[in-house]
Amino acid sequence: MKRFFIVVLVVLVALAWTNPGQAAHQRAFADQFKAKNPVLSFFGVNKVASEFVAYDSYVLFSVGKVAGKPVSIGLLGKVFAKKVPIESEIGKALRGT
Repeated sequence: MKRFFIVVLVVLVALAWTNPGQAAHQRAFADQFKAKNPVLSFFGVNKVASEFVAYDSYVLFSVGKVAGKPVSIGLLGKVFAKKVPIESEIGKALRGT
């Protein structure tokens, strides 16, 4: 039983230690944006759009949000971003709605 708690503690510490920061979420979002919108990314819109990524850390994992909607999740040092078209969350954030 003691070994189980030690293993759980080690896993929790590893999750907390490797929780990605806001810059990692912005980078992952900019990469996804570039893949979805290559023409706009040529003009640097992906870098501007990545500035709209808000960062919420929950110690063991983190979430990147744009206009209040999750666009990425960070876990174990990796950030997994979903494809977000400019017409949706980014457009709302740019318009301020």
